[in-house]
Amino acid sequence: MRNSGEMADPAPPRNASTIRGRAARWVARRHSDRRTIMDDARLSAWLADDPEHERAYAEQAGLWEAAGALADDPIAHAILRGKPEPVSAARRFGRMSAITALFGACAASLMVVATGMWGGSEQYETALGEQRSIKLADGSIVTLDTDSAVDVRMSDAERRLVLQSGQAFFEVKKDARRPFRVFVGDNEVQAVGTSFSVRKEGEGARVFLAQGTVSIREAGAKPVILHPGQQASLVPAKSAAIVKMDPDRAMAWRYGRLMFDATPLAAAVAEVNRYGGRQIILSDPTLGRVKVSGVFHTREPEAFVETIVAIFPVRLARDDQQSIVLAPAS
Repeated sequence: MRNSGEMADPAPPRNASTIRGRAARWVARRHSDRRTIMDDARLSAWLADDPEHERAYAEQAGLWEAAGALADDPIAHAILRGKPEPVSAARRFGRMSAITALFGACAASLMVVATGMWGGSEQYETALGEQRSIKLADGSIVTLDTDSAVDVRMSDAERRLVLQSGQAFFEVKKDARRPFRVFVGDNEVQAVGTSFSVRKEGEGARVFLAQGTVSIREAGAKPVILHPGQQASLVPAKSAAIVKMDPDRAMAWRYGRLMFDATPLAAAVAEVNRYGGRQIILSDPTLGRVKVSGVFHTREPEAFVETIVAIFPVRLARDDQQSIVLAPAS
């Protein structure tokens, strides 16, 4: 989802393999103990978006059910282990043919399901206004902010995560044998036993370090080391800009709060709008230069507006179910 003032990304190509992989992950998710009400809503929206999504989901659901039917079949288990049971050749051949027909045609899609179930690869998302914490297989914890998505792939060699959108806070379980690598755009953040946040901002990113040390690798640039309390702004073709940040302000979003300190009203409004609810609109660009300070709830735009109107020369120009429009007081 995007804020009303942002340009929508172009629609991705309708790749059959990509659609099947996505459908396989949805099937695995629906059979997982991690399933949530928000998952059901997002799945319904995805299915309604394209008839191909419905067809792919039906196909993957059928494969899941068929695989489930073989779960307790000793012959199937023996064949898949490569150690056939002592049964007749004809019976074993029939079972092998059925298993080959079931798994052979869609091996790639089933691999997506399997890795999603058993910790190889998974995608986690949040809807507009939702926040969510996920404990990964290695014991690390990822907290996703509103409208965010991260891909996670665990292996014996590394822990690789790709922040596709939004913002996330990572509490890394120390494991010197497997580096914890977060990719955002063309940038990589690597840490061991560290707590830090990463926010994707267009083609760039913002990294804040709460504890430990991280190494940031930008395309074509030398690695940058961050120390606790530092924030790096990463912009393509520019050197990383590192500043000292108030940890409480940088991490306020994790507790459902936004902290502004002489922040331009335009930037503050954009931040409040990220969390959904009625969108705040500034009717006059000059209002955007007003400096705002204070602590506000992430999901209470009305309270934010009440404060702004009470303190600054700003009036409520329109207030309806979709938006709140602010205008100069005179």
